[in-house]
Amino acid sequence: MWTKKADFLGKRYLAVGFSIVEKGYIGTGSDGFMPYNDFYEYNPNTNSWTQKANFGGDSRENAIGFSIGRKGYVGIGNDFYNPLKQDFWEYDALTNLWSQKANYGGGPTTYAIGFSIGNKGYIGLGGDTLGNPFRKDFYEYTPDCDSIYAYSDADGDGYGNANSNALICDSLLPNGYVYDNTDCNDANANINPNASEVCANGIDDNCDGAIDENCCNIPVGLTTTNLTSTSAQLNWNTVASATKYKVQYKRDSTGTAWTTVTITAPTTTYTVTGLLANSKYKWKVRSVCGSVKSAFSSVIKFTTLLRLGEESVQQKSLMVYPNPIITTSTISFFLNEKSNINIELLDLTGRKIKTLVDDYLEEGNHQLVFNRKQLEAGIYFLKAKINNETSMMKIVIE
Repeated sequence: MWTKKADFLGKRYLAVGFSIVEKGYIGTGSDGFMPYNDFYEYNPNTNSWTQKANFGGDSRENAIGFSIGRKGYVGIGNDFYNPLKQDFWEYDALTNLWSQKANYGGGPTTYAIGFSIGNKGYIGLGGDTLGNPFRKDFYEYTPDCDSIYAYSDADGDGYGNANSNALICDSLLPNGYVYDNTDCNDANANINPNASEVCANGIDDNCDGAIDENCCNIPVGLTTTNLTSTSAQLNWNTVASATKYKVQYKRDSTGTAWTTVTITAPTTTYTVTGLLANSKYKWKVRSVCGSVKSAFSSVIKFTTLLRLGEESVQQKSLMVYPNPIITTSTISFFLNEKSNINIELLDLTGRKIKTLVDDYLEEGNHQLVFNRKQLEAGIYFLKAKINNETSMMKIVIE
């Protein structure tokens, strides 16, 4: 079956062509009025033509072309007024350069035929202007050997092992070898410089010398603290690249839907309220790093406390996580009703250092990010006054 593809960039006949790896090349030839020496590359993946460096010799038609390895070869033929050619040229597709090689062994020739087998080229037949319009001589061409290292590609991913090499001719690449030596694990085709980094697997997947870089890692260090009959504080460790976190929690029973809450970094704690007493719950969390997000963490389970009477004072108690504090911590509290609240930071002698909050807040859960800034390491106290009730909590800054 034939399929129409993109037209060549010009009209031409008596041209020459060859292929190198996955690209095709056409050039020289005539339009009926004049010969040419331009050359073009065809990319079947994009179905497009691109002009490359002009053929190194004179403009001509009826040239012969073939390829060996990564190189193309063009030579002989004639110009528009029929002076025959004997010169022979090599094209390097990687550098887009032509270099002249040894002249064709059969002398000036046109209308010949040529092909390659393995690492050899062959040209023969054709005619000349010396009384031999129908020739039968035949010649073999062996390309120059420009020594270059090739590298073993044991896993077949196109990237070789720098520690396993062989010195070869650049156009005579053996099976199982490549010219690239940047594979950092030649026993695993999923690990190479073109691979995507897989987060949290402890492997340098893309061979750039870094492990799990630019990853949105799954949060770890999950704990459940400050349990009451109706609330629980969910905690996890900071993920450096996270801009926010998605927390999901639900009753540990079939058919119950997950409730999703978004927490803005650097906060790494969330207090769930409105839970049922003496009931089993489970929760999980994922990191969100801009447009990238991690998988969810493993599920953590907890059971709320049995209700033993009035809990309003308990529910108003301060919750601080983490404590001890290295750089930042989250102060959280729950209000059963709309309340006046004042929270102050005191030193060990009871002297007020600063007021953290002094406001009239709505009923529900509230969180405050505390940053130690220039505070020295030591023991401090948080003094919280909610309406007419006062509570104290010791915090440690490391």
